[in-house]
Amino acid sequence: MKLSRAMMALVAGSALAIATLPAQAAISQLNAEWFTINYGHGDTERSIDGTATGLVKPTLGPDGLPVRSAYSLTFPTSSSNYIRDVNGSNEILWWTAGTRAGVGTVSVDSFYPSLVSLPVNQTSNLFPGGSGSNGNPNGYVSAHLYGTFVAPSNGTITLTLGADDDAWVFINGALVVDLGGVKGLS
Repeated sequence: MKLSRAMMALVAGSALAIATLPAQAAISQLNAEWFTINYGHGDTERSIDGTATGLVKPTLGPDGLPVRSAYSLTFPTSSSNYIRDVNGSNEILWWTAGTRAGVGTVSVDSFYPSLVSLPVNQTSNLFPGGSGSNGNPNGYVSAHLYGTFVAPSNGTITLTLGADDDAWVFINGALVVDLGGVKGLS
């Protein structure tokens, strides 16, 4: 199986813990791309609404990004669950560098390593300027983690994910973990 796109949108806070158990699954590598969403971005500094499943569609879009669901648009525009930064296919662009009119800027953050060791267990240092940068002009961290693993033929793989704000895991393009919403670590 290929862990094709494990999207972690860590918008208002950035704690992350991932582990795969048991160790029977052969994981060749886990890569990470880190982005900084600027402080004035249209999808930041909104309400803290708690965990919200269903903000993305169950499959990735044509460019391999999560797709905002129609359910996201049912929230008030002041809600963190109302996702604005999308392309014409409604794919969320938190993992695409650039400035978009009416939304803000996302830039590549080279501070973090691109290859991640498993298990990942980082609960306080994924903020762009340290743990005190949550909500200041340093912006917010968005991460795209991806890699390849081989599942045992007669076994299972357990993926444990903890995130402070939106996090989605897609395996072979299908949504398997839906931990959307702005919330504390859950």
